[in-house]
Formats: sequence, structure tokens, C-alpha cells
Amino acid sequence: MEWPKDMLEDIEDFRSERSIRSPKSNEEIEKLSVDENLSPLERALFLLSNGEDVQKSSVISSLAALMKQSPSETQRRVLPKICDLLRSAELDVHLAAASAVSSLLETKQLTTQTFNTILFTTVMNGVESKDSAISGAWLKTLLIAVAKYTPDVVRREILPVALAKGQLSQSVLSRLASCEMLGVIATKFESVRIRRELLGLVTSLCQDVDYEVRSCMCRQLEPIAKQLGSELTGTLILTELVELAKDEECSVRIACLETLVSLLDQLDKDVKETTVVPLLQQCFESALAAKDATLQVACRLCGKFCYQLKDALSNDRRKWFLDFYRDVVLLDAKHTKTQPTVVAPKTMGSCSPSASIEDDPIAECRRLCAYNLPAMALFAEAHNFDRELLSTLQRLANDQHPRVKRTVAAGFHEVAKILGPALVSSVRSQFLSLLKESSLEVLQGIIPRLGDSLRLFAQHASLGVSKFGGLPDFISAIVSCSQTVSKSHLWRLHEELVHQYCLLPDCLTSDQIYYKFVPRTFKLLSSKHVLPVRLAAGQAVCVFIRRNRRKEQRQELCSRLIEDLGANRSCWNRLLFIDVCGFLVETFSKKFFKTVFFEFVLVLAKDPVANVRLRLCRFLPRLKSVLKLPTDRLLLQQFNLVTRHLLTTEKDPDVQAGINVAFKESDRVDIPVETFSGRTFFEDDMLDAKKEDEERQIELEEEMELAAAAEQEKIDKESAKQSKQLNDTKKSKSGKKSSFSAGKITKSHTSPAIGRKTSGTQKSSPTQTPVSGSKSVPVASKSVTNKAPAGDRLVNNTEHLGEQKVGKKPDQLNAAISMSTHSASPRTLQKRATVPPLSPKPPNSPLPGGTLSPPSPLLAGGKSSEGSKSPSGASRGSFSRASGGVSRGFSGAGSTSRSSSHVPSTVGKARDKTSSHMPPSPTAGSLKSSHGRKDAPNASSHTSNGPPHVDLHSPPTRGVKPKT
Repeated sequence: MEWPKDMLEDIEDFRSERSIRSPKSNEEIEKLSVDENLSPLERALFLLSNGEDVQKSSVISSLAALMKQSPSETQRRVLPKICDLLRSAELDVHLAAASAVSSLLETKQLTTQTFNTILFTTVMNGVESKDSAISGAWLKTLLIAVAKYTPDVVRREILPVALAKGQLSQSVLSRLASCEMLGVIATKFESVRIRRELLGLVTSLCQDVDYEVRSCMCRQLEPIAKQLGSELTGTLILTELVELAKDEECSVRIACLETLVSLLDQLDKDVKETTVVPLLQQCFESALAAKDATLQVACRLCGKFCYQLKDALSNDRRKWFLDFYRDVVLLDAKHTKTQPTVVAPKTMGSCSPSASIEDDPIAECRRLCAYNLPAMALFAEAHNFDRELLSTLQRLANDQHPRVKRTVAAGFHEVAKILGPALVSSVRSQFLSLLKESSLEVLQGIIPRLGDSLRLFAQHASLGVSKFGGLPDFISAIVSCSQTVSKSHLWRLHEELVHQYCLLPDCLTSDQIYYKFVPRTFKLLSSKHVLPVRLAAGQAVCVFIRRNRRKEQRQELCSRLIEDLGANRSCWNRLLFIDVCGFLVETFSKKFFKTVFFEFVLVLAKDPVANVRLRLCRFLPRLKSVLKLPTDRLLLQQFNLVTRHLLTTEKDPDVQAGINVAFKESDRVDIPVETFSGRTFFEDDMLDAKKEDEERQIELEEEMELAAAAEQEKIDKESAKQSKQLNDTKKSKSGKKSSFSAGKITKSHTSPAIGRKTSGTQKSSPTQTPVSGSKSVPVASKSVTNKAPAGDRLVNNTEHLGEQKVGKKPDQLNAAISMSTHSASPRTLQKRATVPPLSPKPPNSPLPGGTLSPPSPLLAGGKSSEGSKSPSGASRGSFSRASGGVSRGFSGAGSTSRSSSHVPSTVGKARDKTSSHMPPSPTAGSLKSSHGRKDAPNASSHTSNGPPHVDLHSPPTRGVKPKT
């Protein structure tokens, strides 16, 4: 095998760079050796005198431990030794000493009096050092000490030093130290003293010739302004900020913007309108024109400025700030068009992991704009978001740089919260596009708050109405996100995503979760993913079972959990089952856990793998805490038998130690005893009672839904049957009428239609249409039922009367109208039908529609017993739910036939005895046998107790010849 040439070169370079250290000589070893019998204090003094720089730095770093052991001896002997050492020490020793003294001051192990007596001179010498690193380290220590001083000590000891160092004749480092000291000193003085003793030097340093001094003093104006008050800040400090905002150095302008945003709370509304807002507009315009580092700071602070100045802005100025924000987001396209040669074509728009945001300042500005999107949404207000910022959000969500999209994704839940459930649908497409991203960096931003965003979308009114039609888009996006994350090596991100599954029941239905996410979650449980991901999947399964509203689905999930984990051949799955049982105890009530999982957990005491038994021993005390006496005395006996079995027969030493500890902890567990007089309820008992009530409420709501669905199905079937019979009757009538009229009816131009007296009302046939030059003669027909709607009969009767031009007696007309209005169509009867109130039913009681409620979960093997079968012989696995929510898989007359008692109560059951052609009420069997016949009578047809009425739409009765 030949190695590549470049790899060989790398190996040679590595060999040449590798250096082999020579062993220490005896002299060096003896020099670094210390007597073991020395005390810590003596050893520290010895190393500070004779040790190497590394040893000296180690002793100084352990100064806090020495102060705890012997504070007085350390202050008397060690601190002076350190001061002597620092006069000629190197940089590392100075940094270690400054850090140690600062920690002593912060923890109050070193008093200010001791600091002034021993260390003040050393600290001041370090501040005046020419080395900027040493000077900066000791300056931080001095500022910490000044914050501990009283105002008198500061005025007497520190103020003269600060004033002296701030003179123009001093070095730049001295003037920088003076600026920071003035900021700390101002917190100890009142506004009068500050104005008299400090303000002149502050103004001088703000106008210093060195830009670093101006920038440093500008950052210290915030504590000074807080001590001066709002009135003096608006007149004195704000004047200096206006001048600093026009500085030619970028760092000074950046310091001015950062100081100004921190002072907005102290300024009046008039000052904001007249001074601050024009100043910000000038700064933002110059930053946008220059495209320097000031633009990044302006983008970072834009949200704070707009939110705090919202009340002081007019509509025009508010529009100006929104335009500035949108212009920065669009800056990349403009920049690319005007300067196409700045970025090479290969790297332009690159989203590779090696491309950092610092390489592209314009992309950094867009990222900062994305960071401020929630603040700008508050500034623009929710009802104006679609018009002002929706296009900006769309552009940021589709940005070419992944870090920009990640920032948008990380703050998307805040934008959705600002919009609220009423307006959140406007950003739905952007949310889905971010969730379907293939970039893991973008998913890292949206996954941690995925549940919050989904909950807001689920609360939206349109999604609430179209819950089955609108949420599949979200389901496919979540599944796509899960597939992308599961293929990566970022297991922490995968764990976070699975944790978000616990919030899905707030957004999706039980069926959607059951068919889309339960298979994926169980796949994670039985896969080879890392343990945190599998534990998160187990917790998600517990939540799915708890929030599921289908009893058969809950039973199947419990059985599958026992079979896939508790009874699995892999010991890793059985270990995971014990951990999942811990989640079950937290999620469900104690009653549910004892009914379904308690005995399966005890079976693991005979597991052949010692680690499984050891894990069970750790779970035994918690398992005992779910029991109650005297209800669970049998379970307590089983628990004691298992514990005794492990104590007596266990041979593995680790498991023996574990069961001994578990036995002691179990003895300390108090089992509550329920008596007739009641018992004291603690917080855990009330929480468990609340869980039981919630579980009982879920079962009750499910039974009510099933009963309502079954009742609605009955009504629908009855209505469909009546409609079918009505259509068959109409077809039969129309056929017989056409044959009858063809042979009997004659056409004439002169003979008028003559009304005929019948036992009911008369009506022209709807199938007879007038022909030019002739008139159709209506023929009366007798029928026992009335199938036409009441309104149609009334209109047809009145038209027929007008067509005959024969006056009808008022009593006959009233009788016909009353009969027409009394009869109702099947659709009207269905609307009038009411569902009887439901009452809670015990388990395994017959549900509406002839079905039985599914049996309770079994406690052995996950198989159903004979008692869990339906009356028709269907096993538990035959339980399946139709779209209407009614169980299927049953056959026989009980599930198909309907008796007359199923007819709604509004339909009259009494037949009119005066109707000689009224057939008897059909039974369930006769109705079933006559189903499909065109001449079968309608079971739901009826007549009232009023005058007899003849239905003209029905065909003549057999054996009766119609009158002509």
C-alpha cells in the first residue's frame, strides 16, 4: 500500500517538530524538592523565597486557603513577602497576585484597613506600570477596593490620585486609569460634589486628544449621569454625548451609542423628542452610509432604541426607523450589485460550516437585525406586522447565511407570542420553512422552543376550526425535522427535540399523535441511540398514553410498552423499562400504575442479568410508595415476597449490597392507611387524587363521545333508510301515474277541469305539464301515507284550487292545511330529534350501537382473555374505530337492524285508525326483510289525529281502482 505524498509530508513534519525532553538533573530535582514535614505556611514562605516562578505563582494562587487556615499569620508574614516579590516579578506572578487579592476583597477575607496598610502602595505601583497588562490587572483590583471604601476614605485617599492621573501631562495609561476611577468614585459622591469636584475633569477627558481616552470617558458617563439626576443629565451629560457622536473615530461613536441607550430611562420625553431622536437619526444615517463597525452597533441597539423611544416618536419618525431597519436587511443585495468584485463568486453566499459570520460584516448586520426582530415587532405593533415587517421576516428566514436563519428561528416564538393567536397565522409559512431546514445550525435555534410556537399556532381560531385540515403541514414539518436530526451526530439536539414531543398533545389530536409520532417514538425506544435520547422517548410515550383519548389506543400502548421493553430479550431494553416506570409513576396516578405495571415490574426480580436486578433494587422503595392499605394488601404481600426472595437467594455481591440498601429505605417508607373515619391528606395524596380525577374525566368524555357518535349514526342510518324508501315510493308512483294517464286522460281545448270530491285534498300531478292548446286533467289518487313536504303540499293544493276555479269549503281547506303542516319530512324529523342525556357507565358495560367497551389492560403476557371478547366472538385486536368514532368488527342483527324504538321521539307512533289502508307498524325483522323493495312501506311515516288526508304523491293501493 502506497501512502499519499501529502500524508507522508505531514508525517515528516510531525517527526521533525516533535521534541524529546531530556530528564531532569539531580540538582534540578533537589532544587524543586520540599520537605514534607513543613506546615502549609512554612512551605509557602520557603517557596516564595527559594522557589521557581511557577512555584511562586502557585503559592500566590493558594493565598485564599492560607487566609482561611491562619489569617493573622498570613497577613503578618506572607503578604509582606509577596509585596517584596512583586517589585521584580514577571508578568505571570503579577497576574496571579492581582487575581488573588481581588478574590480576597470580594469574599471579604481581606479588610480595607489591611489593604491600605500592606497592599495599597503595591497596587498603585502596579497601576502605574508601563506594561498595559500589569496596569490593567492591578487597576481592576483597585476599583474593587474603591467600591468597598467609605465616601470619606475615597475622598481622602483615592480622589487625589484620580485627579492627578487625569491631567493632560500624564501618560495615556494614566489618563485611562483616571477615567475608570472617576466612574467608580462618582458612585460614592452626591450630585453637588460631583458637579463641583469631578465635572470639570470629566469634560476635559471627553475632549482629550487621544481617542482611547475619549472612548473610555464616554463609557463612564453612565454612572456619573445616574448620580447627577435627570435634569443635569439632560443639560450637561447629553451635551457631551452630542459632541462625541460626531467624533471621527469609530470606537468613540460606538461608545456614545452604547452610553446613550443606557441613559434613555433617565431622560424626559421632551429631551428625547428634541435631542435624542435627531441625534440617533444622524448616527444611523452616517453608519448606513459608511458601513463600518458603527452600523453593527446600530443594528444591535436598534430594537432597544425603538422600544424605549416609542412614546416620543411621531408617525413620520416611526416610519423612518422602520425604513432604516428594512434597508439594513436589504443591504446585502444592494451591496452585491454595486460592488460585485468584493466577494469572489465561489465564496459568495457560501453556507459551509467553515464560513464564520465575522468574515462578512454585512451578514453580521442582518443577524443583528434578526436578533432585534421581536423588539421591532413590538415597536410596529401586532396589527401592523403584516404591512410593515412580514416581508422582512420572509427575507431573513430565507437568508443565505445559516446563522442569520438560526437567529430568526431562535426568536420566532417571541414574534408568535407578540402576534398572539389571532394573527399568528400570518407567519405560518415562515415557521414551516425554518422547521424543514436541512441545516442543523438552523434547527438548533428553533427546536428548544418548538412547543411554545406550536401551542400558539394551535390556539389560532382558524386552526381550531380546521384542526384536521391545517395541522398536517406542521406534522410533516416536524417529521422532516426529526429525520434530519436523527441522522446527525448531535444527540443533545435530538434529545431536546424528543422532549418537545411531550407538548404535542396540546396541539394535535390523539389520532394524529398515535399514527404519526407513536411509531417513531417506539422506534427510538428499541433502537441503538444514546441513553438520554431513549429516556426522552420513554417520557414522551408516557405523556402520549396519559393524554390519549381513545381507550383501545391506551391499552395497546401499555401492552406494547410491556412487550417491547419489559419482556424484551435485550437486557438494555429491560433496564430502560424500569426507568420508564419511574416516568409512569410521575405521570399517572398510583391506581393506574398498580393496575397495569406493578406486577410486571416485580417479575424482573428473577431476571437472569444482574444489572437488571440491581436497577430493580434501586426502584423498590419508590415502588412501595404507591401502595395503600387495606386496598393493596395483596400487592404488598407480593412486594414483601420479592424483597425476601432477593435477600435470601441473591448471590451477586453488587445486587446483595443494592437489596440491603433498598430494604432499609423501604422500611422508612410509610404506607398510608385508609380508614372509615378518613385519613390526613398530604400534598402527594392531593396530587394523586387530582391525577385520578383527570383520568376519570378523560374516560367519561370518551364514553360520551362514543355514545353521541353512536346515536348520531343511528339517526343518520334511519334518515338514509327513510329517504331511500321515499325515493322508491316516488319512483313507483310516477311510473304507475304515467301508465294510467296514458290510457285514460284525454286532451281537449274546450272541456274545463272539473273538481272531484275525494276523502282528502286534491292536487295536480307534478309530472303533468301543460301543452300548448290543451290542459291536463288532474287525477286524484288515494294513498295511506303522505310523503310530500308540508310546504309543497300546501302550495300545490292552493294552485290546484285556483286552477279548478272551484271554491272549497273553509273547514275542508283548514283540515288540509293542518294535515300538511303537521306532517314532516324525514330531514325535519332528524333535526328535531334529540340525543338523550348520557350517564357514566361502569367498565365493560355495553356502549351505544351494540358494542362493548374495551376491556381493561391485562396483567400477563400482553394477551387478551376470553372475557375481553365481544358478543360476536371478536377478540380485543378486532377493536377498530371508524371515522365516526363507533367501534367496528361486530356482525349480526344487533349491529344492522333497527326497530321502531329507534325512531326519534318527535315522530308520532300512533296510527290514524280512520285510514283503512294504513299498514301495521313493521318490526325489525320485517323492516329488514322489506329493505330494498320499492313498494315497502316507510316505518317512520305517520298520521296525526286530525282529519283523514290522502297523499297524492303515493301510488294507488293494490286492489282499489282509482276513480276517473
